[in-house]
Amino acid sequence: MLTSIRTVFAKGIARWVLIALVAMLIFSFAIWGIQDVFRGFRDTELARVGNTVIQVSDFQRQYNQQLQAFSRQTGQPISPEQARLLGLPNNLLGRLTTNAVLDERAKGYGLSLPLEKVATMVMVDPTFQAGTGRFNRDYFNEVIRQNGMTESMFFQEQRNAYRRAQIGEAIAGEAAAPVILQEALSRYSTETRSIDYLIIADTALPAAPAPTDAELSTFFESRKADFKAPEYRKFSYMALSPAEIAKTIVVSDEDAKADYDARKDRYTTPERREVQQIAFPTAEEAKAAADRLASNAITFDALVAERKLTAADVSLGLITKAQMLDPAIAEEAFKLAANTNSGAVAGKLTNVILRVTKIEPEVTRPFEELKDQIKEAIAQGRAAKDILDIQGKIEDERAGGATLKEIAPKFKLTAVEIEGSDARGLDPTGAPVTVPSDGDLLQRVFSTDMGAETDVIDARDAGFIWYEVQGITPERDRTLDEAKAAVTAAFVIDQKAKALRARADELVKAIKDGKAFEDVAKELGTEVKQAWNLKRNEPSQGLSEDAVSAVFATQQNGVSAAAGASSGERIIFKMTGSTVPAYDPKATNAAALQRQLSVQLGDDLLAQYVLRSQSDLGTTVNQQLLNQAIGVAN
Repeated sequence: MLTSIRTVFAKGIARWVLIALVAMLIFSFAIWGIQDVFRGFRDTELARVGNTVIQVSDFQRQYNQQLQAFSRQTGQPISPEQARLLGLPNNLLGRLTTNAVLDERAKGYGLSLPLEKVATMVMVDPTFQAGTGRFNRDYFNEVIRQNGMTESMFFQEQRNAYRRAQIGEAIAGEAAAPVILQEALSRYSTETRSIDYLIIADTALPAAPAPTDAELSTFFESRKADFKAPEYRKFSYMALSPAEIAKTIVVSDEDAKADYDARKDRYTTPERREVQQIAFPTAEEAKAAADRLASNAITFDALVAERKLTAADVSLGLITKAQMLDPAIAEEAFKLAANTNSGAVAGKLTNVILRVTKIEPEVTRPFEELKDQIKEAIAQGRAAKDILDIQGKIEDERAGGATLKEIAPKFKLTAVEIEGSDARGLDPTGAPVTVPSDGDLLQRVFSTDMGAETDVIDARDAGFIWYEVQGITPERDRTLDEAKAAVTAAFVIDQKAKALRARADELVKAIKDGKAFEDVAKELGTEVKQAWNLKRNEPSQGLSEDAVSAVFATQQNGVSAAAGASSGERIIFKMTGSTVPAYDPKATNAAALQRQLSVQLGDDLLAQYVLRSQSDLGTTVNQQLLNQAIGVAN
């Protein structure tokens, strides 16, 4: 849903989206250079740009959506501290501040877009047609509901987006990139290089001695954060799904039989026939040929050959009566016995003679075979109707102070207790815990205080999920004894990597000092390989991204080493050739490059405009309220 609504905001303003994405990174840094001003703030105002206010509720709504989207992409919840380290709050506030700057300027310039025009654009937007080709009001309402917006909020945001786009186009326009810049970027992006290389693996190195306690201790102290015990949470949850409700619904044989009889066509495979058809331009020709067949003067196959046709030309395949387009021809084809010919048949558009070579009779699966499946489907349908009623009753129970453990038996549900799980869904032994795959349950659990009142999770088709956080074991440093197995394994890997790098560097030096590349390969018991036409930032031919980057950082005939395609491997290579195609400004890729550079230059112009406008208008941020909104202690 979030993707859908973002697509709506971008309709007709794809360039503005690119501009905003580039600009927001700049502004996220610029904002924090502004001295916070608290005087004059209301307790709901997160920031102010000129006369435009950014409400904390708007920030929190979009921030929560951003966290949920990030969690879905990574497959695990994200804590407030992790979000802060990734710069998510800064980027969002930067984007909101950018929008506020442009909104202020739009007001000053008198730019506007009638809401009626916005409504018209939404009505024809495929995003809200749900695949029907027409505006779907229910789907539209669901999209904006899922994004925490009202209809008026949505239309206002859409109108603001188009006003910002007008400023963006006016400032950025189509900035022309200098030819010398186009040529330089073309050379950079089209250059190809070739190398000779060999692979050295850590398995070829002598086995390292077992680490001493002192070595392990030093290694552990230098990387203690890598071996922390994560935060664990004890919680319980209860899921209400159509499948769970269906288990409690009893469907009688009579109800199932009535459903079977009403939908019998669903369980019936219609008769199919393999039909051949010879077409004739006139009814007279068709009748003459049919008479010859009837008198055994010619066979059907001979008639096909006589008319210079093949078996494929006359075959209609194995088809049902409904699949034949001409009713008259279909009627005749499904009267014939197997391996018999028809007479002349007049169709709507042609005259034909038919032959049926195979008949598969109609088959209806018996009720007894389908009974359990039909009962399950009926139960699922009834459950889908009952689920909202049951959800309301459960909410009443919770409002009365009942726990999930107390509520579950009343509705024949199960309250599952998780003794301890980290944010990735692993228990203290490293085994996965059992939680629903829908509804972002773990993300909710790790963003809720112990004992706090929680909202039900709407897991869409999977139903509803309730949860209670009952205990929190904070993240802590493990002792060396606790983490010794993991520390030992990490130490061994680290030592192997250092030894492999040192050996590779030693061989690179030997080659630079004059040792033949082939002699090094023989010494290692391997062979020299070649990779041709490598391109920047495009790992290929079994080489890692690190290796390709190293190739393009090495001069002609230079020798270097880089990470191999697999862990425990490094490659030693010699750069043997470089090719730079001549720049043709009329080529298709050159035109695309020119457009790309023009957009980037336009983005830079707009970024400078917004930064200057931000300074002129004045920007203030309530840091204390921001910290509260993102869950960081003041």
